[in-house]
Amino acid sequence: MALNYTSPATLASTSFSTLASKNTTATAAAGCIARATSTTNNVVDTQVRITAVTPAFTATSSTSVDLYVVGSNDGTTWPDGITASDAAVTLPSLSNNLRWIGSLMCPTSAGTFVSEPLSVAAAFGGVMPQQWKVVIQNNLPAGVSLTSGTVSFSEIYYN
Repeated sequence: MALNYTSPATLASTSFSTLASKNTTATAAAGCIARATSTTNNVVDTQVRITAVTPAFTATSSTSVDLYVVGSNDGTTWPDGITASDAAVTLPSLSNNLRWIGSLMCPTSAGTFVSEPLSVAAAFGGVMPQQWKVVIQNNLPAGVSLTSGTVSFSEIYYN
């Protein structure tokens, strides 16, 4: 068996593009459109990569974008009122049903920041959910919205 990777593709996320800082709105986040895990290939993981573009701002020691993933076994039922659509997300005060997959540090202002490849399966104990989506929370200083951003993914499978 050989390990294969699908070509990177982008998940729709218009709400991510101008996401306000959680330091302005504590429960604000953005979710990309949900993605169904391929049933054609023997998918063992999916790597996601986040790109965030920031405007000029005064950087602090904790300027980042937090990345979470949520799963669904049917594409209809999602935790914490999250939906499958590309939409803004209002997080509950305790987001314990979101699975943290990493943080994208943005230590300087007016830049483009790209995450390393992050594992979806690792967040679910090594098993891919039937459907999943990425949820992003902006931790830049209060009043600093993202200029733009994208979420890309690549499935890893055996043939």
